[in-house]
Amino acid sequence: MSHQRAPAPLLYETKTLRSPDSIVHLEYDPETLDPVSDSGWTRFICISDTHGRRFPVPDGDVLLHSGDLTNTGTLEEFETTIDWLCQLPHKVKMCVGFLASFLLTVLIITRVSESLQVTMI
Repeated sequence: MSHQRAPAPLLYETKTLRSPDSIVHLEYDPETLDPVSDSGWTRFICISDTHGRRFPVPDGDVLLHSGDLTNTGTLEEFETTIDWLCQLPHKVKMCVGFLASFLLTVLIITRVSESLQVTMI
């Protein structure tokens, strides 16, 4: 006799979570996302593991990139990705914890962070 467990229920059914002081979009279309408001809110845009890919990124106040910036970790790939990030309109940009690019980042972090004004954490 086989006993199969029912799948765990989802903790949410909507693509947007709201509270009195925050809104979290779990899925969105960058073309139809509400514009950034000046009402005292800070919009964080979080992306990860881009591996050198470029795509539409919603406008916001802070861009947080986590994970790998490059696919193979070459200097050319790294600089191309950083150039793309720098062209995005966000006032603050942070890159956090990218393993595949870590050693390369250690070698060039001073040069890149000073010339492109990107914060590396």
